[in-house]
Amino acid sequence: MNDIQIGRLSGMLHKLLGITEGAPVPTLAPELIATIPLEVDRPEWAFLGGESLCYGGGAQGAVAGEMSHVQLLNRSPGVLAVLERVDINMTANGTVYYGHEDAVFPGGSVQVSSGFRDSRKARGTGVTACECWTQTDAGVLIDTVLGKHPVLGYGLLTLYPNIILTPSKGFAVACTTVNVSLYVTFYWRERMLEKSEVR
Repeated sequence: MNDIQIGRLSGMLHKLLGITEGAPVPTLAPELIATIPLEVDRPEWAFLGGESLCYGGGAQGAVAGEMSHVQLLNRSPGVLAVLERVDINMTANGTVYYGHEDAVFPGGSVQVSSGFRDSRKARGTGVTACECWTQTDAGVLIDTVLGKHPVLGYGLLTLYPNIILTPSKGFAVACTTVNVSLYVTFYWRERMLEKSEVR
């Protein structure tokens, strides 16, 4: 068990067991061992871990001769985000590229809505640490392409990337067919960085 695991597990045990002082792992409860769950994480585990469940995305309308883009960008210096799911829809048959883009799209980008999936935080737009942006361009505005996938017009493509977005890192989706509207919704978790995670 490393320092990051000890800190995270101790924080969860504080909340779960009502421990108010000291680090329960490994001094107070050395028999407790952090394990990797083989089932899907449950939402209440995010609560115990101090994570916020977030969603956001946008619709980039069709522009003649240009490709539509939608992006999730972590610009908060003290937040770690984990992108869990991406829903993609287009108005015509085509191919989408997806991957890392670590800066706001250049030239005329538009910030779009984001919010929380759980009831612990206020509802509304622009309240999450990560930001969603849209843009069109004659080329693909993705710095590192991780994959591509065909999409049927008005058919839903769902990705489960489980990508970590550290501060100043982003994930983008681009439709490689010009003059097609692109609709993307991101679902992610975000939490404050632990001291041991800052380099």
